[in-house]
Amino acid sequence: RLVSQKDFPAGAANGKWGVHDGEVFDWLYDDIIDKTSRGVKWFTTFQTLSSHEPFIVPYRRLEDDVDNSFAYTDDSFGRFVDRLRQTPAWNDLLIVCVADHGANIGDGPEVRSDYAHIPVLLTGGAVAAPRRIDTLMSQTDIAATILGQMGLPHKDFSFSRDVLADTYKEHFSFHTYNNGFMLTDERGVTDYDNVASAAVTGGDDRRERMGKAILQALYADLADR
Repeated sequence: RLVSQKDFPAGAANGKWGVHDGEVFDWLYDDIIDKTSRGVKWFTTFQTLSSHEPFIVPYRRLEDDVDNSFAYTDDSFGRFVDRLRQTPAWNDLLIVCVADHGANIGDGPEVRSDYAHIPVLLTGGAVAAPRRIDTLMSQTDIAATILGQMGLPHKDFSFSRDVLADTYKEHFSFHTYNNGFMLTDERGVTDYDNVASAAVTGGDDRRERMGKAILQALYADLADR
């Protein structure tokens, strides 16, 4: 089921991109509680949107509009988590929070390695204890990592690696953009321009060959579908 702006009351707080995060988190909370009470198994994805330009939100804590919009989304998410903690839904719940990219704002030039550097947060009653894990991974690795923790097979996710398994030996992340890719390993970062057939920064033969091989495999996989 796809839930969109048309599923909310006409009076819902809206921004340029749609219904603001606070109201959607309230809707999501009610949906989770309803499904939990009925014993329904579920998997839900929520894409936040309030922390995007023009950064106008129904909340004011910080003077800077950009910082304030992120504070609003953070506050909405925090309230959502705090409410769920008080319910039976929390006991077996896993919340995966991840961005699509880092902040791309300000007057300075874009540094692609910073732009693509994001964390992933796992929380919920299903998490046994707090732990910080500093390792390189890609967004595609989230699927295999979570399935691995659940003891479930993940061989169908051909571009996903279980980064918490003993088999995770080659630590790197792969990021694509328009006509280029960036590959980061424990030795450095290579930003490669496909049109120029050359590294923009961090030229390295091994990382360039790895990036080209992954990109070729991606296109071959798409062609087969």
